[in-house]
Amino acid sequence: MWDYLKNAEKPIVLYGMGNNADRVLNRLQALSIPVAGVFASDDFVRGHSFRGFEVSTYAAAKQKFGDMIVLL
Repeated sequence: MWDYLKNAEKPIVLYGMGNNADRVLNRLQALSIPVAGVFASDDFVRGHSFRGFEVSTYAAAKQKFGDMIVLL
């Protein structure tokens, strides 16, 4: 999976802000794989930021990035 992501041409967007999201971001950073954004459940998004990313809704991420790779 990591090799696929290293060569991906689509933006990579992460769902969630929990401990596992931290682990995934750490791994991506260690492998120099860029992350374009972070989104969360619509009811949870209220101006949150996570690790330097403004957290958006899925709809907002889809509008901004279009065809994207979503990591859960």
